[in-house]
Amino acid sequence: MDETCVDVVQALRVFNLVLSQGVRQGDEYSWQGLTASSDFDGYNVCLQDALVRLDIHFHSSFHLNSPSRRALTLFVSQLQALDAQYH
Repeated sequence: MDETCVDVVQALRVFNLVLSQGVRQGDEYSWQGLTASSDFDGYNVCLQDALVRLDIHFHSSFHLNSPSRRALTLFVSQLQALDAQYH
């Protein structure tokens, strides 16, 4: 699994779930093992778990930081499951 497996639209839906369902801790929101944050204007958002960080930029470009393929697979699976459960 590589970064082409990331569905940016789905990740943004989950990002919004974390914001709406999560607990605010400073400038971040946490929910279901995920943390969501954004810059001051909302053009760049971050969604991460304990191992994987997904930064989504303007025009849906993104940068993914993952220590392993397994960590990425688990992260994407969690995004898919939460999106399916709540949408």
